[in-house]
Amino acid sequence: MRPLIATVALSLIATPAFADAPQAALDLISASNAQGVFEPAESEPGAIVVRHPRSGLVCRMGAGAANRLLVFAQAARGEDVACETMVDGVTIVVFATRFSFATSLDEQIQGVESAIRRRYPDAQPYAATRPISSDALPAHRAAAFFVSRDGARCFTSANVAQVGDWVIKLRYTAPAADEAAAAQAEAAAGRAFAATLADLVVARAPQP
Repeated sequence: MRPLIATVALSLIATPAFADAPQAALDLISASNAQGVFEPAESEPGAIVVRHPRSGLVCRMGAGAANRLLVFAQAARGEDVACETMVDGVTIVVFATRFSFATSLDEQIQGVESAIRRRYPDAQPYAATRPISSDALPAHRAAAFFVSRDGARCFTSANVAQVGDWVIKLRYTAPAADEAAAAQAEAAAGRAFAATLADLVVARAPQP
């Protein structure tokens, strides 16, 4: 499994000149009509890495996965975006949104829970959800459910945090035929979100 994880510490890695950027990243940006919103970032073999400069979010996707970038039209261009990857039955979407009004983590997680229940009317809470434990990361909230997708039981979760003016959300959905698979999916979602937040904190920290 090769999930999308925002894991590049931007302040520590030089961004290549746009003309020298990996062609796969340029192609993904073009295919997603995301020019001027996302830009290529330094990558390694087998990965497509793009950056959303406004928020500091970096998305790393497997070159063999089904990938796309989303620029949502309901907000000013570049103020509500996402990276999505799908591979081996797992779907991971990382959002970065700057709202035009004040919001809270409680409001955000309640909104996500409502959206999941609307999409999956059969959603049942996954009671084992554990918060990510780290004093170095921003405050965050999590919610998880069992749902049916294409007739199969799946684990689906949302992790939400606020980093500066941005709300960062990671949605993770994976097959979960049994409790062990659900626990593995929960752990993977938590690791992905923790890495996302850690790198955002580093990227946004004042440089000496």
